[in-house]
Amino acid sequence: MSGWRWPASLSAFRALGSLGGSTGAQLVEDENGQRYVFKWGADAERVLEEACADAIYRTLGVPVPDTKIYEDEHGAPVRVARIVEGVPVGAALKNRSKTEVVREQLRRAFAADALLAKLGRLRAASGQCHPG
Repeated sequence: MSGWRWPASLSAFRALGSLGGSTGAQLVEDENGQRYVFKWGADAERVLEEACADAIYRTLGVPVPDTKIYEDEHGAPVRVARIVEGVPVGAALKNRSKTEVVREQLRRAFAADALLAKLGRLRAASGQCHPG
């Protein structure tokens, strides 16, 4: 979408439906039809950790959607992720000209997942380790 910009506030989004999960994921869209996923929930720290994980993935070269943290009317964080339509991995792997590129992206994403999982276990064990 050319000229895309983040909406100014949460009031600019319209709910489309629930996606479930522990962070209350909800599908929403803005006035231009751009779709997003809202996440919030009882654990504000978890919402912020997901946003931090997005930043770490980006730094490691793993493509992730654009995300932004808004605050709701009570000051609680709401993670908003822009939905970007793509090609499913299985379909991309069937395209021989893209197979090696997809495999390299999967290797990079796997390494990032392993790192973030280790950080999560350290945090859970100590209560002090926070990515970022």
